[in-house]
Parts: sequence; C-alpha cells; structure tokens
Amino acid sequence: MVRISLITSGMSSIRSSGVQDFDLAGIFGELAKDDYNRAVEVARGFQREAPRAAAVIAIARTILNEKQK
Repeated sequence: MVRISLITSGMSSIRSSGVQDFDLAGIFGELAKDDYNRAVEVARGFQREAPRAAAVIAIARTILNEKQK
C-alpha cells in the first residue's frame, strides 16, 4: 500500500494505492525527464532499499536512453 499526502494551507488530500497500481519505474522515469535532480532527491528519501533501488535504476535507465537518442 502506498499513501500519498498533499497538504497545503488551503487544502489537504490523501490517496492510497495498492502496490499493483503503483508504477515506480514509470513515475521516476518521467520525473527524471522533467527534473533529474529532484528525481534523485526523492529516490534518496525512500527508507527501504528495494524501492530506493528501483527508483534509482529507473532514473538511470531514462537518462541513458535519452543520451542514446
């Protein structure tokens, strides 16, 4: 289960998704295209090794694919 919280001064939102609905590689691949440094920063924030490694691999794969083009 993945829970995402967005809290601002005017609103708050919490969304829960099952693991099968959460595409970690796709999310971090797109984030790396838009903002590489932010993608790396967010990936470092994962507490568990497996999701952190999956995010870093997705970032690296995206950057390497972009360089090949």
